[in-house]
Amino acid sequence: SLGGVVSQTTKRGTNEFQSGSSIYWTPGSLRAKTRNTVYSNPLEPSSLGTVRSVNAEEETGEWTANVWASGALMKDKLFAFALIGYSEHEEDRWGNVTQANNTNDETERPSWLVKLDWHINDANLFELTGFSDEEETTSKVYLNTLGAANRLGLIGTDVNSGMQRYSFGIPQ
Repeated sequence: SLGGVVSQTTKRGTNEFQSGSSIYWTPGSLRAKTRNTVYSNPLEPSSLGTVRSVNAEEETGEWTANVWASGALMKDKLFAFALIGYSEHEEDRWGNVTQANNTNDETERPSWLVKLDWHINDANLFELTGFSDEEETTSKVYLNTLGAANRLGLIGTDVNSGMQRYSFGIPQ
């Protein structure tokens, strides 16, 4: 094992039931466009000002939705906090004029978190926290004409799934 650190901040349940939700949307159409990168090598005067990287066609958009609830399972003794969420992130990448392909990546992130706090007595507390931050990215690779920003056809798809991580702990 290579080890690792999980650092998280969560809410705690209380005797009062609470809940909430949130939705965040960042459409690619409302983001500023990046300018293309052009050649500027004075040793190659014929290439000055021609497009090197096709950045103006690139676009990134995302959205996230969350729902949470917390409260007492046993008044003054056992409390719970739970969160469920989902997000999607999409990117179009066009690369530079020396590449014969460009990509579209879509990442889906379903997530959940549950936190239980058991007040055994005034001096002892037991916490149990579990969460998942799994993700899956689907990359579509398209053929394009060298030196142009176009999509001629899909030449392949790759699906990459992430792993689930869990955390369980007792405070000191």
